[in-house]
Amino acid sequence: MFEMSTYETVSILVQVVGFSLIIVPLFMAYRQIQSRVFCDYTARYAEIFPDLQAALYAVNAGGGFQNCKAMERDGLRLEVARYLNMCSEEFHLNENRFLHRSTWKVWDRGMDQALDNEDLRYAVASILTHYSFFEKFQSFIQSKIDAKALVGGT
Repeated sequence: MFEMSTYETVSILVQVVGFSLIIVPLFMAYRQIQSRVFCDYTARYAEIFPDLQAALYAVNAGGGFQNCKAMERDGLRLEVARYLNMCSEEFHLNENRFLHRSTWKVWDRGMDQALDNEDLRYAVASILTHYSFFEKFQSFIQSKIDAKALVGGT
C-alpha cells in the first residue's frame, strides 16, 4: 500500500488551498459580472419601457397600428427599434454564452409577453422589413411573431 510522508501530505494540502484561493475569487468575479449584466439590462429596460408603453397607448387610442395616424405609428416604431436593439444585444449575449440560462429565460419570456400585444407585433414586423438586425436574431424574433399568429395572439 502506498504511504505518504508528512511532506507529501502538506504539499498536497498547500496545492488544494492554493487552487481554492484562485478558483473561489474567479467564481465570485464571474457571478458579479453576471449580476452586473442583469442589472444594466434591467436598467435599460426600465428606461425604454415607459416610452414604449406610452407609444403603444397612443397607437391603441388612435385605433390600432393599422388605423392610427402616421405620427403615432412612427413613434411606436422608434420605441420598438430601441426595444429590439436591446433584445438583439441580449440575444447575442445568450448565443455567445455570456448569460446565465435563468437570466436568458426571464428575458426570453419577457419578449414573448411583449409580443402578445398585436400592435407591438405589427410594429416589430414593420421594423424587421426596414432595418437589418443580425440574421439569427431576425429569424428568432420572426419565429416568435409567426408563433403568435398561429395561436391567434391578442
